[in-house]
Parts: sequence; C-alpha cells; structure tokens
Amino acid sequence: MNRPARALIIAVTGAAATLTFATAAHAGRGATSSMTGSRVTFDPNGDKFTVCDTSWDGWDPYVRYEYIRKDGTLQKGEHYVHSGDGTCDTFSHKFTPGRSVQFVACVDIWSNNDMCAREWATGVA
Repeated sequence: MNRPARALIIAVTGAAATLTFATAAHAGRGATSSMTGSRVTFDPNGDKFTVCDTSWDGWDPYVRYEYIRKDGTLQKGEHYVHSGDGTCDTFSHKFTPGRSVQFVACVDIWSNNDMCAREWATGVA
C-alpha cells in the first residue's frame, strides 16, 4: 500500500475513534423506578420522565425527582398523571449533560399518605 493511502486510512480511523469517544463521553443513562400502580422511566435523550398508571385503582401515579444543578442549587419537583388507568404521560426537562437525576415512582392516595417505591433510581442526563 502506498504511503498517501495508508495515511488517509489512519486519519479516517482516528477521526472515527474521536467521534465515537466524544459521543460516549456525553451519553446519559436511563433508569426506571416502579411500584404497584406506578412506573417511571427516565430517558436521557431529551431528559424525559415517562410516568405510567399501571393499576386500575383510581389513584394517580407520579414521579418525585431531585437534581443538583451545575451551580450547586437543588431542583426538585413532581409530575402527576391524571389521565386514568393504563395511561402514560411524558414530562421533558433540560438537565445539564452528565449530571445525575434521582427519582422515585409514587402513588397519590387521596385518603391516606402517599406511597413511593422503597429506593430512588438514578439516571444521568
């Protein structure tokens, strides 16, 4: 193989490796939290929570989340699904790439204390 062709192959291979590593360095990680009546999935593509009502019990599922912003302040909140049994709603955010997002699936029990999954899940934006 002549020298210019070999140099071109090395350059193209190196560029492909650089692109692969640059993309992987900012890749997020999805996660799921669930309990009876509620399933929550975090999708790092678009920083979306999808909250699903998984029981025919009349109670509303929701996600409770916490996120430490780049400036060190805490962002927390909840998103409820009121659309009925067997449905899902999606809620988008703009978290800083590479930052952890903690969340837990819960059920809003109007006549009693709410219930949440035992452990919080962690996704990466």
